[in-house]
Amino acid sequence: MTTVHPMDPETQITGNLDAKSVADKAKHVAETAKDSVYDVRERATSAAHNARDRAEYEFERGKEQIGAARDEAERAVKSNPGLAVAGALGVGVLIGMALTSRR
Repeated sequence: MTTVHPMDPETQITGNLDAKSVADKAKHVAETAKDSVYDVRERATSAAHNARDRAEYEFERGKEQIGAARDEAERAVKSNPGLAVAGALGVGVLIGMALTSRR
């Protein structure tokens, strides 16, 4: 038994569906599905490229920020080496105390 949609113009005109019209409808559905898959594939590819481009941009931006922080730290050490040595000594003492208190 063939299910006929009452709103289908051909069904309204002829009252039934012949094999050719069923084949034509199946072909149309297949083409529509193929187009939809193509569109989804294109959108997914575009989204992947956009994500890659954004990741590359953020990576480069992070590298620049790390470089700037390193440069600033070097300038601070050069402008006040005594404070830098005292800070390093303090950090070393704290690490030593933390390690010996664990035993």
